[in-house]
Amino acid sequence: MAVPGDCRIGIKETEKVEKYEALKREIRKIWAMKKVEVIPIVVGALGAVSNKLYKWIEKLGIHIRIELLQKTA
Repeated sequence: MAVPGDCRIGIKETEKVEKYEALKREIRKIWAMKKVEVIPIVVGALGAVSNKLYKWIEKLGIHIRIELLQKTA
């Protein structure tokens, strides 16, 4: 999870995916998994979220209100 300035949430999402790319490959190799995905959860300092956040949360298969993430950040 990251809490950047609101105008940087898209940039931070991309940074998170790139940052964990090596870990993703390592997990795939060690555990012989076919698909591993990095899911960035980024909420701006003032509560802004990416349009993609809803898709990422859905991929995790959890039910959480985005408002709670915004309040926590």
